[in-house]
Amino acid sequence: GFTLDRLDKEIASLYAEPDPNAANLEMPAIQIMTVHKSKGLEFDTVILPGLHRAPRNGDNNLLLWEEFVDGHGNEHLVIAPVKPRRNSNDKRPTAYDYLRTLDAERASNEGSRVLYVAATRTIRALHLVAAVTVEAKDDGDAIKSPKKGSPLAALWPKLEPEFNAALPQWQADGEQDELDDNSFADFIPKLTRLAAPAIPTYLQQDLATEPEINTLPVDADDSDAGDAGSRSLLADIGTLAHRALELIAQDGIDQWNIDRVEAMQPTFKRWLAGRGYSQAALDAAATHVCEAVSNATNSEHGRWILAPHSDAGNELALTSCRDGRILSNVIDRTFVENGERWLIDYKTARIEPDAPESELVARAEIYRPQLERYATLFANEGLSIRMAIFFLAHGRMVELPSVDS
Repeated sequence: GFTLDRLDKEIASLYAEPDPNAANLEMPAIQIMTVHKSKGLEFDTVILPGLHRAPRNGDNNLLLWEEFVDGHGNEHLVIAPVKPRRNSNDKRPTAYDYLRTLDAERASNEGSRVLYVAATRTIRALHLVAAVTVEAKDDGDAIKSPKKGSPLAALWPKLEPEFNAALPQWQADGEQDELDDNSFADFIPKLTRLAAPAIPTYLQQDLATEPEINTLPVDADDSDAGDAGSRSLLADIGTLAHRALELIAQDGIDQWNIDRVEAMQPTFKRWLAGRGYSQAALDAAATHVCEAVSNATNSEHGRWILAPHSDAGNELALTSCRDGRILSNVIDRTFVENGERWLIDYKTARIEPDAPESELVARAEIYRPQLERYATLFANEGLSIRMAIFFLAHGRMVELPSVDS
């Protein structure tokens, strides 16, 4: 819930606090802070960036008020509401305009005071950093005056000659850049703005050996794949399949059929593309997800698992503690049926279609410790617990018998 204490805490976290141990570092210390935080401190060098930026204009207050003292020493309170809409030709000022002018003057004085505080924190050097706009005029280029209310505007009477002196060199540099427009042909920026989530072409060199989905080991699972590239791709395939089944269970299995699942394939591709995989891997990976979800939702076991049940949970996240360590547990599907608590884990492993039941059972046994850890989370529920692994690609559920049985 909302509390003033929490608001203060969240606002405080918006700023980078100075490092109290910075003075003890062997290398030169750099501290980033607001001007208000710097009050009372001193630094060898101070850099003030973005001085050309003006603060946002606040919304008009519904009411403004001010206390005045008349010539006889009597105090009066003047209150004015926000001025209503009026004829655009009516330029007469109102009491509200006057009170707002006083507020603006106070804000300007406060801005100057804050700028003074910032500039006087330095011992040796002060760097004022700002950008200006150059306007093309009939008599040549000219520097446009800074925005009103910006720190640069307050400093402009002293700094304008400095900028005017730098203008010819800036013009000469611009002309040279036009002549050498190919000098940056091979430049690779450190930051790249992406129109859509993807990995830029020049960064895809490391993905040249990215495994094709059809070459991934048939016994690799989303949680235990072999090499790093396969593990990443299979893990994301598993994550996407889990999210799709979570949506289906929440929607209701009766609302889904093969056609609707297949219609999700473009969405699967967009999600995988956002993870940075190459175009060559997207089609096969999205098809893998689509086939796994289709097989799961159209199998007898899958429709029973995803059907409405009592006290059901999908991708249920719970925290436990073991041997002094905090463990995060995410249960793919759980519910109560006939007085028994079911714990079911999804696996996207692709095993040979004609694999015997014994192979699926052996594969399911690998995950027994994981499911038994989940079972301890429901020990106080007083219900019998049944555990199972659901192989999505095969639409088959394998129950893990309890050790007691």
